[in-house]
Amino acid sequence: MVSANVACLVRATFVFGLLVLGLASACSQEPASVVAREGLPHRRIAGTRVELSAPRGFEPSEAVHGIARADARAKLGVFELPAPFAETAPDPTQWNDAELRLVRWEAARVAGNEARLYHLERERDGVATKSWMVVCGDATESLLMVAECDAELAAELEQPLRECLLGAKWERESVPQLAFELTPGADLVLVRDDGTAHVYAPTGTPSPLPEGTPFLLVTQVPRSAAEGLEAACRERLDGALATVGAQIVALESSKEVASAGRRGWELVASVDGGRLAWITLVPAGAGALVLQGQCPLARREPYLAAFRAAAASLTLK
Repeated sequence: MVSANVACLVRATFVFGLLVLGLASACSQEPASVVAREGLPHRRIAGTRVELSAPRGFEPSEAVHGIARADARAKLGVFELPAPFAETAPDPTQWNDAELRLVRWEAARVAGNEARLYHLERERDGVATKSWMVVCGDATESLLMVAECDAELAAELEQPLRECLLGAKWERESVPQLAFELTPGADLVLVRDDGTAHVYAPTGTPSPLPEGTPFLLVTQVPRSAAEGLEAACRERLDGALATVGAQIVALESSKEVASAGRRGWELVASVDGGRLAWITLVPAGAGALVLQGQCPLARREPYLAAFRAAAASLTLK
């Protein structure tokens, strides 16, 4: 699932980079404009609306949700976030991380959207790496891309990876937002509604949500290219887990469910960190509504029932 601190998706941005590609946060520099050059033909990254002109030697990789070299010494991950650019693009002046250093950052435009390119480096266990992170987006959603390679390959790969990141294509369709109502069980109440993400958490929970807080997140997503509801639902679950570098420990159930008078699909899984992940996908409009819940395994009984109550009560206006 997405980070428990859903009300501050910038945290999910960094956790994805840290745990999937080995990133964290850092410091600042004045921005500069960036222009990407033409590269190799673009190819769609599975499960996203993003196309990349991959550097030579890079191939699609499910492990990083993007592309990677066969020797695993360089990789690039892609993730789409249902939050505004203003929330997901980290403020360089506010970073302070002992492990990772921000060498510099640049203002840019990617796929016609405002963007920032962060140049990062770190050393762990005697291994030095260099990374480049791009965050772009608008008032409704954001795109995060992180590339990393061994430091000794940086001279060879920095320019190709930079051009790959800055030359990304993000094909977004204008999809009317769906209006809906639902009533989750337990003590879950609406704590955030920005038009693209609806977040429910226990009554009285402070903002941002403390780590480990049970939550329910409802978002609208475009139609999946996956064949069948179960495959589309699993694609969304895997993508959500990728944002925090989490893995499924056990897939507990996968079944068809009824929600909003439609045929949907539900997955329940235990994931590392002692958490329960629940997701239900309901086809609607030109895409689907995705309901995602998370809670500690020790509190699964009341909150799994609450998540299911939300799906059962869902009505589309």
